[in-house]
Amino acid sequence: MANVIFSLMSKVPKTLIKLRIHSSIYYTPSLTFIANFSNLQELELSFDFEEYFVDFKKLQYVIFSQLQVLKICHKLPSNGLLIKFLENNGKNLKEIYIVLSNA
Repeated sequence: MANVIFSLMSKVPKTLIKLRIHSSIYYTPSLTFIANFSNLQELELSFDFEEYFVDFKKLQYVIFSQLQVLKICHKLPSNGLLIKFLENNGKNLKEIYIVLSNA
Protein backbone atom coordinates (compact mmCIF):
# COMPACT_ATOMS: atom_id res chain seq x y z
CA MET A 1 0.00 0.00 0.00
CA ALA A 2 2.82 2.42 0.85
CA ASN A 3 4.40 1.93 -2.57
CA VAL A 4 1.12 2.74 -4.31
CA ILE A 5 0.66 5.94 -2.31
CA PHE A 6 4.22 7.12 -2.92
CA SER A 7 3.90 6.30 -6.61
CA LEU A 8 0.72 8.37 -6.85
CA MET A 9 2.20 11.27 -4.88
CA SER A 10 5.21 11.41 -7.21
CA LYS A 11 2.82 12.20 -10.06
CA VAL A 12 1.21 15.17 -8.32
CA PRO A 13 2.53 18.47 -9.70
CA LYS A 14 4.99 20.28 -7.45
CA THR A 15 2.88 23.42 -7.99
CA LEU A 16 0.08 22.02 -5.83
CA ILE A 17 -1.40 24.79 -3.64
CA LYS A 18 -3.94 22.88 -1.53
CA LEU A 19 -3.35 19.55 0.21
CA ARG A 20 -5.70 17.67 2.52
CA ILE A 21 -4.71 14.42 4.18
CA HIS A 22 -7.33 12.56 6.19
CA SER A 23 -6.72 9.20 7.76
CA SER A 24 -8.71 7.13 10.20
CA ILE A 25 -7.15 3.81 9.28
CA TYR A 26 -4.07 2.53 11.01
CA TYR A 27 -1.81 3.48 8.15
CA THR A 28 -0.78 6.90 6.98
CA PRO A 29 2.05 7.57 4.55
CA SER A 30 5.15 9.41 5.65
CA LEU A 31 4.46 13.14 5.87
CA THR A 32 7.89 14.04 4.53
CA PHE A 33 6.61 14.05 0.93
CA ILE A 34 4.71 17.26 1.77
CA ALA A 35 8.04 19.11 1.69
CA ASN A 36 8.01 18.70 -2.11
CA PHE A 37 5.08 21.11 -2.38
CA SER A 38 6.78 24.42 -1.63
CA ASN A 39 3.88 26.38 -3.18
CA LEU A 40 1.32 25.13 -0.67
CA GLN A 41 -1.17 27.77 0.39
CA GLU A 42 -3.49 25.48 2.33
CA LEU A 43 -2.56 22.41 4.36
CA GLU A 44 -5.03 20.25 6.25
CA LEU A 45 -4.01 17.25 8.35
CA SER A 46 -6.74 15.18 9.94
CA PHE A 47 -5.63 12.08 11.83
CA ASP A 48 -7.25 9.83 14.40
CA PHE A 49 -3.95 8.78 15.98
CA GLU A 50 -1.11 10.96 17.33
CA GLU A 51 1.37 8.41 16.00
CA TYR A 52 0.67 9.67 12.47
CA PHE A 53 2.57 12.85 13.34
CA VAL A 54 5.89 11.03 13.82
CA ASP A 55 7.22 12.49 10.55
CA PHE A 56 6.11 15.97 11.60
CA LYS A 57 9.48 16.03 13.39
CA LYS A 58 11.13 16.47 9.96
CA LEU A 59 8.34 18.59 8.52
CA GLN A 60 8.65 21.22 11.26
CA TYR A 61 11.79 22.60 9.56
CA VAL A 62 10.33 22.86 6.05
CA ILE A 63 9.51 26.39 4.94
CA PHE A 64 6.20 26.92 3.16
CA SER A 65 6.56 30.61 2.35
CA GLN A 66 3.11 30.81 0.76
CA LEU A 67 1.15 28.91 3.42
CA GLN A 68 -1.97 30.90 4.32
CA VAL A 69 -4.31 28.31 5.85
CA LEU A 70 -3.39 25.55 8.29
CA LYS A 71 -5.96 23.08 9.59
CA ILE A 72 -5.16 20.31 12.04
CA CYS A 73 -8.02 18.08 13.14
CA HIS A 74 -8.63 15.36 15.73
CA LYS A 75 -5.06 14.85 16.96
CA LEU A 76 -2.05 17.19 17.18
CA PRO A 77 1.69 16.85 16.77
CA SER A 78 3.54 17.47 20.03
CA ASN A 79 3.54 21.08 21.25
CA GLY A 80 7.23 21.59 20.52
CA LEU A 81 6.92 20.38 16.94
CA LEU A 82 3.84 22.48 16.26
CA ILE A 83 5.45 25.59 17.78
CA LYS A 84 8.57 25.17 15.62
CA PHE A 85 6.42 24.65 12.52
CA LEU A 86 4.48 27.84 13.32
CA GLU A 87 7.70 29.80 13.95
CA ASN A 88 8.87 28.81 10.47
CA ASN A 89 5.55 29.07 8.65
CA GLY A 90 3.24 31.28 10.69
CA LYS A 91 4.31 34.60 9.19
CA ASN A 92 1.91 34.44 6.23
CA LEU A 93 -0.88 32.48 7.89
CA LYS A 94 -4.27 34.15 7.52
CA GLU A 95 -6.23 31.30 9.07
CA ILE A 96 -5.42 28.54 11.51
CA TYR A 97 -7.88 25.91 12.67
CA ILE A 98 -7.20 23.38 15.38
CA VAL A 99 -10.10 21.04 16.08
CA LEU A 100 -9.42 18.38 18.70
CA SER A 101 -11.21 15.13 19.37
CA ASN A 102 -11.08 13.29 22.68
CA ALA A 103 -11.80 9.95 21.04
